[in-house]
Amino acid sequence: MKIDRLLKAIAVAALAFGLCFAMAGCSTTGQKNVELTPTVDESALITPGTLTVGVDSTFAPFGGESKGKLVGVDVDVAAALATELGLELQVVDVAAQDVDAYLADGKVDVVMNISNASSGFAKAAPGNPYVDNAAALFTKSAEGSTVEVDLKKLGNAKIGAYKGSVAATLASQYCDSENLKTYTSLSSAFEALESGEVDYVAADAVAGGYLSTSYNDIVYAASLDTVSDVFFGVKADNATLLEAMNGALATIQKNGVLETILIKWVGHSTTPHVMLNPGDAAEEAGN
Repeated sequence: MKIDRLLKAIAVAALAFGLCFAMAGCSTTGQKNVELTPTVDESALITPGTLTVGVDSTFAPFGGESKGKLVGVDVDVAAALATELGLELQVVDVAAQDVDAYLADGKVDVVMNISNASSGFAKAAPGNPYVDNAAALFTKSAEGSTVEVDLKKLGNAKIGAYKGSVAATLASQYCDSENLKTYTSLSSAFEALESGEVDYVAADAVAGGYLSTSYNDIVYAASLDTVSDVFFGVKADNATLLEAMNGALATIQKNGVLETILIKWVGHSTTPHVMLNPGDAAEEAGN
């Protein structure tokens, strides 16, 4: 899944929402456009004045590479958090299986993208969630207008999905078996939706939202499952940094920076269930 093709499409939106200011003080090159005043005790950081964050570059749209640089939801969220804490940002490529080792060895202060389903992260103390995810349906809609879908009335609808995915399994509960069409890539399923080969695509809401931004007429339609939280994590004994990170997250939720980041990467159509306010997401999931 390539990130480069999305960058041109989102450039105008990113500027309109002023995301650049959030990145200004968090350069991985050391260049600062604003003066930073750290609010975190240097004893809580590997490098004084810098937040060192681990991001998985193989997990688009949370992390990926473009022109030799790490980009994605996790990079932008980390940048916004670092700015709020008055810190420079250093991003390190960390695969999921290496999270504990990098935290234990002091190679990163923070790791992004720990979910409810994650296991084996004994060294990571989870912070508050910054994204909520779920399996979801996407469909075509004239001019990208909002669509409401009754899952109980999908029996004759044709649904495309990535072969073997959780979303495909969930979708099979709502449509006739002969109408569930599986593909060897999620992008192929979205191409089938655009061409009219299927009526819906079942996909992870964040990944599907990311792909939907490449089309003018594909929108989020319904959730197929309850939401799952996505967290950042710090070393288990670093309570000072954990408290600071949670405070910074609360601020970027309140001031709209987190919302801007999610709109940039996954499109506004998914936000009813890729919640911008994790507290609201938890409440909805319980209803």
